[in-house]
Amino acid sequence: MIGLGAKPWIVTRAEPGASVTAGRIVARGGKALVMPLFQIVATGAVIAEATRFQAVVFTSANGVRTAPADLDHSLPAFAVGDATAAAAQAAGFGAVISADADGAALAALLTAQLRAGAGPVLHVRGEDVAFDVTAALKAAGFQAQALVTYRSEAINTLSPDQMALAATALGVLFHSARGAEVGARLMAPLAPHLMAICISEAAKAAAQTAPFSRFAVAERPTDEAVIALAFAQTEAKG
Repeated sequence: MIGLGAKPWIVTRAEPGASVTAGRIVARGGKALVMPLFQIVATGAVIAEATRFQAVVFTSANGVRTAPADLDHSLPAFAVGDATAAAAQAAGFGAVISADADGAALAALLTAQLRAGAGPVLHVRGEDVAFDVTAALKAAGFQAQALVTYRSEAINTLSPDQMALAATALGVLFHSARGAEVGARLMAPLAPHLMAICISEAAKAAAQTAPFSRFAVAERPTDEAVIALAFAQTEAKG
């Protein structure tokens, strides 16, 4: 029997984010099983015409990594959270502003700091989004263009070895509703023995299609908040 303190948390988000989360868990004295349920596939999308944008928007670090190489790095870059902002800074964007929250907060930040008549806004994003920033900007009177530079492809199954490892875990971290949906399907046989730590109410709703032993939602939609909640749940159970 593995003691409570020795049990790992399953990290399901796609790489390279999964390893970042695992590193944070280990830094706090915990253990992590990196078990991505998705792989990131670049679409090769390019900017169709020479448009002068007033700003670029990133709603994930993967958007930064798969952005076209010729994207103007002198543009103000708005990021959904601090991790995405750090990726934009590392990629060479000079003026980076983080909403430090979620898509709705990012849209509010954009409408507050940009002018609708100052030129279009480019939203570099994945195929699936929890909140459509482009649509929110258009509703606010802005010209906005979405550029889908990657997609997340879900895996179809977990191997017997992965299932055996997952059976030793305390719980599973879900960083998106889609991740929770896939995780609930693939981990259903193990769910009664695992806690589900969810980044949002939408992720919790998706996770509830499987009988996890406990469901908890992070106070804020950030990786740090998800990890903090996992440790709080560990202490509560202990």
